[in-house]
Amino acid sequence: RTALVLPPSCAVCQVLGLEEIVRAADPKGRTVELVRRTPVPCDFETHCPLGLRRLWGWRGYYVKTLATMTSFWRRRYERLLWVDCGMTVSGAPFTDFFTTIDSKGRLLARSDARSFPAVINTTLATQFHPPCDSAMFEKLSAEYGQDLGRMDYFTSTTMLYDSALLGDNNEVMRDIAELYHRWGPIIDQDQAALNLYWGPSGRNLWEQLPLKRLEAQSGPDCFYEYENRTNRVAGCTSYLMNKNFISVLQDEVGNHGPWVTDAYVNAEMCQESGAVRMRVR
Repeated sequence: RTALVLPPSCAVCQVLGLEEIVRAADPKGRTVELVRRTPVPCDFETHCPLGLRRLWGWRGYYVKTLATMTSFWRRRYERLLWVDCGMTVSGAPFTDFFTTIDSKGRLLARSDARSFPAVINTTLATQFHPPCDSAMFEKLSAEYGQDLGRMDYFTSTTMLYDSALLGDNNEVMRDIAELYHRWGPIIDQDQAALNLYWGPSGRNLWEQLPLKRLEAQSGPDCFYEYENRTNRVAGCTSYLMNKNFISVLQDEVGNHGPWVTDAYVNAEMCQESGAVRMRVR
């Protein structure tokens, strides 16, 4: 009863029955309607041809977020570990996330700025698409100000958090759903809404997920990173869990080469330029 490892997030709703979970935490049904009402997305086909996969998976991103933020879990578990689809776990007990990391009162996750050191300008603003609705983006910028320009935001591929943070009556799920509906036309995916809620501009409860495992332990050097890259600063050559695997050559060229890429002109971010700009370090 002290921990839950969620099944792959793309299958959460099929396995658990999202409406039933939401209704169990909110018997009066005040938040069930949010599950049925999908936010209006950006017209990716017009504004971002290479971002069509976001449109295809739009409702999936939305409902997986609600499924893991409902108060249902608080009544059953003390800690939750959100594990995205396509993860590979190897070489160490999965329970180390719960037994060796203190997540009481916090949401722990890795940031893009730390996961991709060769990518610059990884600001929260890159999780939104201004071309989809420039007026709405201006309103967002006016409301959140400098928070959109901060050089750090967390990724939702792996999150470890205290279930007490979820409240008793789906209030967290409701608030995140309302962010989704309010900013849906310019949101890239779930990371945008989750960062607005949990990050410095919201409840400010996000902290970095620890990278290095205890020296005395056997197995991988580190807990989780998006790619199995060599982190020479932290001393990571192997990981308990990765989302994407790259070759030694890809690691050396992409992460340790003499150049950087700019997140703002990545083709998937719906900018006018479809090219990826490279700059010498």
